Amino acid sequence: MPQIDFITAILVAAGTLFVGFFAAFLIQNGRISVIKKENAILKTEKESLSEEISEERKKRENLLYEISEKERELAVKETILKTETFRANEAERKNSELTERNEILSEKLSAAVAGVLVDYSGTSVADDTGLRKELREAGVDYFVVKNTLLSRACEETNLTGLQGTLEGTTALATSDDDYAAADMAKRMGKTEDAAYFSK
Repeated sequence: MPQIDFITAILVAAGTLFVGFFAAFLIQNGRISVIKKENAILKTEKESLSEEISEERKKRENLLYEISEKERELAVKETILKTETFRANEAERKNSELTERNEILSEKLSAAVAGVLVDYSGTSVADDTGLRKELREAGVDYFVVKNTLLSRACEETNLTGLQGTLEGTTALATSDDDYAAADMAKRMGKTEDAAYFSK
């Protein structure tokens, strides 16, 4: 009898130990399962967060690109504005210079007793320099002038008869002194296509 009780005790102890181990196994397995589920959730959340970060980066890159394009467009517009402003200022300056030259030319024609127009083309530098010196010493104003400017001055001073002679490169000599005018006519009258005016 005592031997049977001992075997029974051993079986009971073994069963209890087995149950304990099995229970521990189930608990451990359950924990592992929970950990796996948590890891899966974390992985999903991480992937979702990575996608959000990627989308935010794309949005940021697109925004930076749009800002860069806007800055480039603004720089182009500023360049165009500066160019247009410069051209407008240059046009205004040139117009002012033309107006001033026209006023000076009109004053010279109005004050002149007589004048001579000649075609300047073909005149050598040496001949032109010598003629300028002689006329300046004689009190005669001599200069090369644009035909459009001279034509306008002729209109303003009622010398419209000279406009038909304005061809090629025109040189103009004027004097407000009768003697100097006569000397001027003598010096420049050798040119066949010279045009004279007197008052």
